Amino acid sequence: MAGPQKTLNPAELAKLEHAFATDPSSEAYRPLAEAYLGMGRFMEAMVVCKKGVKAHPNLADPRVLLARVYADQGKEKKALEELAGALQVAPKDKAALRLTGALQLKLGEGEPGKSNLLKAYELDPNDPDTLDLFKQHGVPVPAKEAPPPPPPAAAVAPTNGANGTNGSAGAQSQGQKRPPTVPPGTLQTPAPQATAQAQPGAQRRPTTQRRPAYVPPEESQSSISEISELPARRSGKKGGSATVTIGLLIIAVAGGGGFALWKQHDSKQKAIAGKALKAAAAELKHDSYDSYKKAIESADEALSAVASSVAAHGMLAYAHAIRWGEHGGGDEDRKAAEEHLALGLKTGDRSVWLYSAEGLIPFYAGDSKVALEKLAKRIEETGGRSAQLYLTQGIIMMNDGNLDGAREAIEKAQQINQDDARVYAALGNLNRRRGLDRDALQNFDTAKRFERNHVDSILGTAMLVLDQPEPAGGYISQAAAIKGVIEAQPPASPRQQALAYMLKSLLISRAAIDIPQYADNDFQKKLREGTGVPADKDKARADALTAENQAFNLDKSNAELLLLKGKRLFFEGRIDDSAAEIRKAIAANGTRVHYRIELGKVLMAKEGGDKDAEAELRKSLTAFPDNIKLMTMLGSNLYTQKKFDEAISILDKSTEVARKPESHQRNPEAFYMLGKIYRDEKKNADKAIENLILAAGQSFANQGVSSTIYDELAQLYDGKGDKEKARLNWEKSVAANDQNAPALCRYVRFLKKLNDPKQADEIKKNQAKYLEAEPKGECAAEMK
Repeated sequence: MAGPQKTLNPAELAKLEHAFATDPSSEAYRPLAEAYLGMGRFMEAMVVCKKGVKAHPNLADPRVLLARVYADQGKEKKALEELAGALQVAPKDKAALRLTGALQLKLGEGEPGKSNLLKAYELDPNDPDTLDLFKQHGVPVPAKEAPPPPPPAAAVAPTNGANGTNGSAGAQSQGQKRPPTVPPGTLQTPAPQATAQAQPGAQRRPTTQRRPAYVPPEESQSSISEISELPARRSGKKGGSATVTIGLLIIAVAGGGGFALWKQHDSKQKAIAGKALKAAAAELKHDSYDSYKKAIESADEALSAVASSVAAHGMLAYAHAIRWGEHGGGDEDRKAAEEHLALGLKTGDRSVWLYSAEGLIPFYAGDSKVALEKLAKRIEETGGRSAQLYLTQGIIMMNDGNLDGAREAIEKAQQINQDDARVYAALGNLNRRRGLDRDALQNFDTAKRFERNHVDSILGTAMLVLDQPEPAGGYISQAAAIKGVIEAQPPASPRQQALAYMLKSLLISRAAIDIPQYADNDFQKKLREGTGVPADKDKARADALTAENQAFNLDKSNAELLLLKGKRLFFEGRIDDSAAEIRKAIAANGTRVHYRIELGKVLMAKEGGDKDAEAELRKSLTAFPDNIKLMTMLGSNLYTQKKFDEAISILDKSTEVARKPESHQRNPEAFYMLGKIYRDEKKNADKAIENLILAAGQSFANQGVSSTIYDELAQLYDGKGDKEKARLNWEKSVAANDQNAPALCRYVRFLKKLNDPKQADEIKKNQAKYLEAEPKGECAAEMK
């Protein structure tokens, strides 16, 4: 359990990452893991904590921190396993006892939980975290021995403070100040730092996250209190009631008591609007096709009560924009979004829903530049306190190919609003495009914790699994998930259903190819029964085409379907047909850079297709000249073609920003490629080391990659005769991945050459690790 985390800016986070990458065995793991945990980046926090456990096996702290990572994800049993390990090395560690007790009580293990809380209490009876847990779980605090009575004191006349009250009474009154009143319909989105300062005693709970109490949506007082003429359509609702009511009010005001009647009516209308806006905000948070429809109905009701409500106009503009742009709602939703945006802006009042719609509408119309300019302006105006604006900005950046900018924006949204399924789904899609598959899966799972049937997260998970080289272990679960989307009630949007049918087609095609490859007949049978994929190849192909046709019948204009069809053809080995379909997707929507990235991947996989891939990548870079991923892919392509100088030039450009110490941008793939070129082709060990160090520092979250890079650095230092740096890098390589058999073999050979008796135990330990990883490997006889 820990206090509120200070929100780090990208430069501060980069410093922590650099410190940890430079020396993973130091105490640098702790602040970095705390930072990741505070940001909800559980996978990265877990990786760093595990390295902390390896580096400090005799300390409880790294295991307690790892337990917190598990607990914050709802994995209480895994957390307790780590805490048991912590208590083995430090039986009287207060934090370990306290968290163990809290988790046991949460899981219904009453007596052990109370026992561990009491042990923590005995170590520090005044610890506020422990006392808070006693109160939370209804555990009686042990009675303290009463202190001896004080000696009698001489009578002293009472002394009043400056305000004429007794000092203790004054202190009591100060301690009972009322919090400031929040006007009805006001959206408060305090910055994380402000929240932390306001609650110095707040602690991170070991329980799963719970949603905060509802705070009504943003609404300025002027827009509620002034009932003006309604100049717009209200999504199909009748709009004459406000005019009739105003007419009646004018008559009433003309008579005696008119003002009182007007005030009474005004209060009633505000209450109706507030209730409807609360319902609309709750529906928007569900982020489903049906919930956007319900949000529109509730916001319409609020607008009927208070015609000038900027919050109602903002919610309507946003919900209609989402239904148009993400769910294929058509011109009717587009027109409604544009009308409510204009009316909301006309009020002059502020609404984050309105400002989000102001960015989404030009983006869905194909002008992401204008969209991002508007959002940047609104984020500055609102002081950078709106998760909704950052999320919208991040989604647009992601689809625009700016993955690093998207990451920064969406993570800011996550820091402000940590229980929003749409935020985690966006992070999942972002990490899937960045190639961080494990992180993406974690993000989608978190989204589904907050919204169990979150369709975008279900489909995102299916895309992720079916994009793997060998997805056999996920075929059955994804077949069930896709079927659930197709048959869902209330139904998913036509666009979501179309994606589900296209993923069904991809799954059938891939499973039909993969299942016969398994020698285990029982496993084959299990896969066929679990997926419904027939053994007959022609029947399976017909089923895949049927699902594909159903997808296009539901949503003919969605370029994503063409991309998925291209993926199916790619896995079937039809490279040219795959490229043709992806080109159709680009022609249908040329603003999506990831279509061009996927086309580049397909062409680079084609035997003898290097020149075609180069031409296509250069063409894509004319459309997206600053895209880091496209530049890195072109550098890889040129490296394959042995155009080393050109490769160095383009890779240097792709890493220009990532080289700056204060930058949060990463490009470990490009740095690694530069290191290989300088080592193997240019024979420049110093430049190779320079780039490989940067590659290692930026890829620490991927243990396998880190291990490989440190192994190569060790070989370079060994070749230069720097034995100490060679040893340190091999240590880092093995620490990152103790199953890296080639690195283990080279490390053992290096240690033997040192002829140092002190290294005998280290040699034996790593020989054993090698034999565990590769019992019949190339170096097995030598290791024995």
